[in-house]
Amino acid sequence: MKFAAMRAKGVTAVIFSARITPEFNAAKDMHNKQYPGLDLKTMRTIHDRFLLVDDTVYHFGASFKDMGNEMTAFSVLNFVTPEEVIAKIQESMKGK
Repeated sequence: MKFAAMRAKGVTAVIFSARITPEFNAAKDMHNKQYPGLDLKTMRTIHDRFLLVDDTVYHFGASFKDMGNEMTAFSVLNFVTPEEVIAKIQESMKGK
């Protein structure tokens, strides 16, 4: 949730995860006491990790929790907009 703490005041964030454990939810609640506006949603249809910041889409090859532990990489996807990624996520979740 370190990325979410870097948000400007008033900016909301959503983390989509395949599984939201009670511990993860408790961490979100604790985070929101200091940095309000973080939400967790379940999504099992897309495995890759994306970070949408302003007009930029980042794609991560490793889990955020593993970043820095081993060789990891991320890419800037300049051929897709954040709105297109959100639309694909919403489309993949229809009927789920």
